[in-house]
Amino acid sequence: SHSTYKRKMWRCHSPNGAGMPGQYPRLSGQHGEYSEAQLNAFRSGLRANSVQMTGVAAHMSDREIKAVADYMAGLR
Repeated sequence: SHSTYKRKMWRCHSPNGAGMPGQYPRLSGQHGEYSEAQLNAFRSGLRANSVQMTGVAAHMSDREIKAVADYMAGLR
């Protein structure tokens, strides 16, 4: 959802999901299933290449992860 994206990801990945080249990847238009899998991997520790994202995902419920992934897929 927009509110969860705003609370959790907006500052680094920008309001429109464009990211910051060289620092934070673009999220807009990313496939929802892929984003959901990556957020789950951060939360579980399977993906551990970003302390920031591990911390963000650790505090997200399954429902929030799904909502954010769906929201990011619709960003343009």
